[in-house]
Amino acid sequence: MKIEDVVKVLNENQGVLAAIPIVVGIVFWLLKKKKANSIPQNSSYISAGRNISADGDIIVDGHKTIRTTIQRDEAVPEIHLQLYGAGSKRTIEGHVEKKGDITLILELIEINGSKTEFEQQFTKLLFLKNLHFSDSLFTTKTPEIKVKVVYRTLDGKKYELTQMMNQTTRADGLFNISLIGVPGIRKVK
Repeated sequence: MKIEDVVKVLNENQGVLAAIPIVVGIVFWLLKKKKANSIPQNSSYISAGRNISADGDIIVDGHKTIRTTIQRDEAVPEIHLQLYGAGSKRTIEGHVEKKGDITLILELIEINGSKTEFEQQFTKLLFLKNLHFSDSLFTTKTPEIKVKVVYRTLDGKKYELTQMMNQTTRADGLFNISLIGVPGIRKVK
């Protein structure tokens, strides 16, 4: 068969040729859907979402998040932490948000060993402003920045949230910092 004959056949059957990628795409989509639905119920797997817990280290974007262990039979009052720091102000701001109706008490926030202590009750949202930690967070490149938040329930059950932070360089040579990765929550006592 000559090249001219192949070109002639391809030109005469353009509709069939256009349908081939569509059919292949549908087949791959069906296979992917079948595989997603075929995970056995007792299998271990990680579901990407807002809250992921694991009994081991989790690596997110090349940054190690903190090892977490939570008792499965216990309701853990989870918090969502939003913190950021601007190099120009050299302060940390943000908020702590909680789901549910239980009242919690924020005890401390620690960033790489530099602590700010609290004794602040909250039920839904607690705003944090002008928190001062080590100036080196904003002036010196730090490969690993670990945030620890300790909070407790009114009946004294204490929990610890840990999460990593990342620095981004500013034009003035200082650093902005922000949270990265997935937080880990564990019961302390």
